[in-house]
Amino acid sequence: SLQPALAPIHRTVAALDRYFDRREESLAWLNTANPEVGAKRPKDLLLEGKAEIVADMLEGALAGVTA
Repeated sequence: SLQPALAPIHRTVAALDRYFDRREESLAWLNTANPEVGAKRPKDLLLEGKAEIVADMLEGALAGVTA
């Protein structure tokens, strides 16, 4: 079973797979500063243990919700 602490990371990976067609696009998005989160890169948020924020952003985008 998936450990609770890993659940947001799993959500992020699943959402990246659904949102982007190619791995390169996912990596570019992860490495691009995002104004919705104080110009931080989503990758940095993941490394800071804030995967929940990244997963929520991607799931919102998939649902058609922006900022």
